[in-house]
Amino acid sequence: MIMIDVIMLLFLNGVFFGSVLCVASCGPLVLSYITASKRSSRESFKVWALFSLGRIIITTILGMVAGLFGQFVIQKFYSGIVIDIIFILAGLFILVMGLIMLFEEKLRFDICKKFHSHFINTHRKASLSMGIIVGMLPCAPLLGILLYIALVSKNFIQGGVYAFSFSLGTFFSPLMLLVVLAGALPKIMAKKPKTYLIFRRICGIIICYLGINLITSILR
Repeated sequence: MIMIDVIMLLFLNGVFFGSVLCVASCGPLVLSYITASKRSSRESFKVWALFSLGRIIITTILGMVAGLFGQFVIQKFYSGIVIDIIFILAGLFILVMGLIMLFEEKLRFDICKKFHSHFINTHRKASLSMGIIVGMLPCAPLLGILLYIALVSKNFIQGGVYAFSFSLGTFFSPLMLLVVLAGALPKIMAKKPKTYLIFRRICGIIICYLGINLITSILR
């Protein structure tokens, strides 16, 4: 199979997986973050774009590793202590984000205030960080794609190009539309502050649950 055919195949796979699995796996985190942090529809699209950029960057790097070292390194990366550490760190980051959104009015510690100003008030850092974290977490389609890339790539450049084409395809997901629509919710609820506060706390609880779920998954 020539290179352009592989690129198109992986791009279409990215579109497919982005339309099915990514909605279920990334949707709760991204949508809860947007609604809880009072983003407008325009800002929400920027959140999605930066989140996707973070995933594209890390997936492209993993593709380059697959092209350079082959299946063995990818399988080792996604097994043992390395992936356990990634799960714990990712889970803690998401859990802290959820707790700060949940108790925003009661922030007293300087470290919490700094985290809030750097990662919640500033959507660029938060969105990019979430994208990188999610991009590193293993899922069956991504692992399968990386193993395929390891088989068909002749060098690390091809591996990076193939992984980039797949991750670019995941950007064109129905989640992009849901993200823009979610950005309209805070504006609608602005007339009912108490209702929005309850909704915001529900979003914070969802994000906390996702963080705890990542941490406890290594114990299963």
